[in-house]
Amino acid sequence: MNLELQGKGAIVTGGSTGIGRAVALSLAQEGVNVAICARGEAALRATEAELQKQGVHVVAAICDVSEPQALAVFLETAHAKLGRVDILVNNASAFDLTDTDESWQASWQYRANL
Repeated sequence: MNLELQGKGAIVTGGSTGIGRAVALSLAQEGVNVAICARGEAALRATEAELQKQGVHVVAAICDVSEPQALAVFLETAHAKLGRVDILVNNASAFDLTDTDESWQASWQYRANL
């Protein structure tokens, strides 16, 4: 499939496994340069290697998106290294009922205790 995305830049949070990984790989197959982040290094590095096989520019970083400063650093680094960001996939979201910092933290704390 050609979605005419060649050369675009994408950020996929939670991009090392599951849906995030599948999205990142699909974008790379379309010629999209991809930045992914995740908390687990082993899966992150495995997905990074798979993405690189697609011949696109890849940025992969360990990042816990529940930590605002870490997320900000990842996003700034990804933008700088990709040169552009056209697509954002918030796959690692854990929003509760409202879109606030407090709700975000509550959701992550809940998930961490599962």
